[in-house]
Formats: sequence, C-alpha cells, structure tokens
Amino acid sequence: MTYVAPEVKDIYNLLETEFHPLELAAKVQPLLAKLPKTSEKLSSASPIPEVLLEQYIPALETLTTLRVLQQVISTNLYRQFDCYESRLCTHLTPIKC
Repeated sequence: MTYVAPEVKDIYNLLETEFHPLELAAKVQPLLAKLPKTSEKLSSASPIPEVLLEQYIPALETLTTLRVLQQVISTNLYRQFDCYESRLCTHLTPIKC
C-alpha cells in the first residue's frame, strides 16, 4: 500500500476495515469522484505504463452498496425502518418492524 494513491488507500480502508453503516456511502462518494482524475503510473518495466482508475468506479459503487447493506443488516439497523413507508421495501411483502 506504500505506492498506492491516497484516494485508493482511503477507499480500501473505508470498505474493508472501518464500520460506518450510516455514513459509508457519503464518505466513499467524494473519493470515487476523484478517481477519474487519478491514474497510477507503473514501473517502466511493466508492460502497462499507466492504470486508469476510472474503469473501477462502477464496481466500487456496487461494492459500497453491498457493504452498506451488510453493515446495516449486521447491526439490526434495518429494524428501525418502517417497511410500510420505506421506498426501499415497496417490492417486499410488508412485515412488522
């Protein structure tokens, strides 16, 4: 991780080591916005001279969503939502929360 861009390092720490289910998406979003401007120059011995990090944004957005859901479920925060009123639950059979 010594040679990794700070944005990439921060995204990794947020997604893999920290636990902030209610703030995760808001913390990751500004870092993802910086990725198109960030590129990693590799060693001159590498057959690929530069890595464009923008190509990884859709996968990182998906991973962020999955991490948020995983963390919310593991803390039982989902019980705080009223499933009858939540737009997230409109496609589910209503349950008592």
